[in-house]
Amino acid sequence: VQTCALPIYWMVAELARKGVRVLDVLVCPHHWDDHCRCRKPEPGMFYAASAKHRFWLGHTLYVGDDTRDAAAARNAGCGCALVGDVTDHASTGPVAPHHRAESILAAVPWIVGRFAAWEASAAEGAAS
Repeated sequence: VQTCALPIYWMVAELARKGVRVLDVLVCPHHWDDHCRCRKPEPGMFYAASAKHRFWLGHTLYVGDDTRDAAAARNAGCGCALVGDVTDHASTGPVAPHHRAESILAAVPWIVGRFAAWEASAAEGAAS
């Protein structure tokens, strides 16, 4: 975990400088060979975050850069956008992301569209 600490602190500080508050950062402390429930593609950390911060995974979008991110998101019941060089994601195995984009910025219209659809669905449900 300590190997991850400096880049994470830097990322959180940079986001804070831009006005983005990071609520929490979760890191799996286990080795790949431990086969724990919190290491992607297992959904354990998604479940822990959802329980801790009380959000519904069915209305959560996860943005990642690795096919294990897509698998973990789907295993947890979340939507997933993979960002980065889309040719790197050409072979996603049995679990494809819901969306692919060259960058987070390019994924924004899809993300906004998903949230808009959820809000419209909630409004329809409340009206009936």
